Amino acid sequence: MTRLQKLALLLSVLLLVATSASAMEYKEHPILARMVEEGLLPPVEERLPKDVMVVQPLHEMGRYGGTARVFNAEAPSRPYSANMLMGSKGPFRATPDAKPGAPNLWKGYDVNDDFTEWTFYLREGLRWSDGYPLTAWEYYDYWRYDRCNPEINPAINPDYVTFEDNAVTVYNEDGRRRTIRREVVDDYTIRITCDKPFPTLINSLSHPHNDWNYFVQPMHFLKQFHPDFIGLEAAQAKAEKAGFGTWYQLYEYFTNRQGQQTTSQVLGNFPPTLEAYVLVSKTQTTMVYERNPYFWKVDTDGYQLPYIDRIIVEHVPDREIIVGKIISGEVDFEGFMTETPDIPLYRRYEQTGNYRTEIWNFAANATGLQLNMCYKDPVVRDLFRNRDFRIALQISVDRERINDEIMFGMARPVRMSVLPGTMWYKPEYEEMYKEYDPERAKQILDSIGVIDRDGDGWRDDPQGRPIAFDIEYIVSEAPRAQILEIVEQNFRDIGINATVVQREATFGFQREHTNDMAVWVWHGDARTEMLFPAYINAHMFPVHPGVGWWQWFTSEGQVGEEPPEDVKELFEWFNNLQYSTSREELIYWGQKMLDNAAENVWRITTVCDFPHPMIVNNDIANYPTKDDGPLIYEWSTWWTNAYEPTQFFFKTRPQLTYEESLLPHIYSPSEMSKDPLQRAMEYGWL
Repeated sequence: MTRLQKLALLLSVLLLVATSASAMEYKEHPILARMVEEGLLPPVEERLPKDVMVVQPLHEMGRYGGTARVFNAEAPSRPYSANMLMGSKGPFRATPDAKPGAPNLWKGYDVNDDFTEWTFYLREGLRWSDGYPLTAWEYYDYWRYDRCNPEINPAINPDYVTFEDNAVTVYNEDGRRRTIRREVVDDYTIRITCDKPFPTLINSLSHPHNDWNYFVQPMHFLKQFHPDFIGLEAAQAKAEKAGFGTWYQLYEYFTNRQGQQTTSQVLGNFPPTLEAYVLVSKTQTTMVYERNPYFWKVDTDGYQLPYIDRIIVEHVPDREIIVGKIISGEVDFEGFMTETPDIPLYRRYEQTGNYRTEIWNFAANATGLQLNMCYKDPVVRDLFRNRDFRIALQISVDRERINDEIMFGMARPVRMSVLPGTMWYKPEYEEMYKEYDPERAKQILDSIGVIDRDGDGWRDDPQGRPIAFDIEYIVSEAPRAQILEIVEQNFRDIGINATVVQREATFGFQREHTNDMAVWVWHGDARTEMLFPAYINAHMFPVHPGVGWWQWFTSEGQVGEEPPEDVKELFEWFNNLQYSTSREELIYWGQKMLDNAAENVWRITTVCDFPHPMIVNNDIANYPTKDDGPLIYEWSTWWTNAYEPTQFFFKTRPQLTYEESLLPHIYSPSEMSKDPLQRAMEYGWL
């Protein structure tokens, strides 16, 4: 069966689902039914799209009810554990085994044989949370007035953009010398045409972090702050009234982007969202979400999703507080702030805390050290660029000890590469330089002149200059602190003066984009067929942190630092991977890159594929277990998103009542008609 035949079959199945959905009798939560009676909402049939997405509940039909309590110790605007209960609004999504292209906001697509023309089909009748229709034209406005505005999007070069009445064309997009034309064919059809093959476009569209930033914004709402619609003088006046210096700062404040990696609305359902939930209350420490009355998914009996009534996210100072709340039974769900070493503790208190500990495969490298090849200190920078120095660091790490002491022997003590089973996998990628051999590491350092010249116990560079650098990390997901304690000692045992430093999340993310940071630590994910080919992996290749080689390459020399010729070649291979016209080409160029990564040891990695605990209240049903699939805990799958979190439900918790709900207030005429600036100031958000 050809690719087009397979896609045609998929679309025919989707059409059958849509046909059966159109014959459904839709049902809704009693609060929404009351709001319809009160004239606050149109009937459910008018709120749902014609091409509604029908979700098959995982184990059983759910019920409405319950408030989920979630805590967060990262940046307040990154409530990832809450996202694991909400799902994603992306055009497509990953399957449980991390393959791209599963239908989601968009219902299907066609693509030609050389991946130069893609046609995408939207669900007819989609609406934002304020009831405004979502058509292909909102995407057009987004492309033209948001992504192609250099003040909103400084990465865009206006000289590389042309506009038509129904299309936007960008030349040299993302520095890859690819011309992309985004075209509105009709109200519910988008066509993307490229001058070079774009086989990974579906990967980007299946993940919330795609290259064109969050897919779409509610332009019908944002136009009231944009000078192309209200004039520069009016836009600037609104910004100054709100305390901003420029119009685009106010505009960005009202996007659900806000420079963050998760959607976090500013006020009520403003800006409007396509998510399963709208933000109904917000303070400095707490965010409260309730169901989106216009959410576009139903179960197989026609009940509008989501099932869970309310999600409360509370920001706390550190992860240890969350651990205490878990074992005391105050947490209903937690997946982002849990760590492997705490599994025995979680198990011990399951009965008293009324929860279960589900173990997923964290399909990543547990803790990877990303070396800044353009670090401001020339001594450290030059050593980072020396392959022998990197090999010495790599073989000085005791992976078996990390696995035994921290991962209960359940991880794989191998080098990071793509997941076994992907099209590029070779065993040697994981085996090369994985051994723990500190004596050989010392010999390598001696051979390149990195020795202790002054007798202080620390090695110096060949010119006698002292070597010292920080390894910076934030608390998030993997057990970095425990692993880095071992890594720091391993480095010091071979005479390298490295110091591990924990950073506050927001500060850490700011520093990673500067050359003030020597080493940034992250778990090495994106090893899947979903994400590995879609963008160059910072966990395997020399592209991050700092402003350096990759920025130079993608900006054609406008930003960053020019890399050596062999690194330029590596980046060109990535472009060739992006231009592949067949599976064979994808494999060829991907393996060339991975051969390079294995030989050059661009990153220092620890152990892979380790157990990750997910805490689930015993009253929550339809949550996947080990019998339901691979249970890949990974950014590629957006964690739980492949299992459709909107169908999770509480078995016994009572429904939120009309009087308890904040939705009637949010959707009242007085609130809906307020000027957004007035509303933001009234609530103290500006």
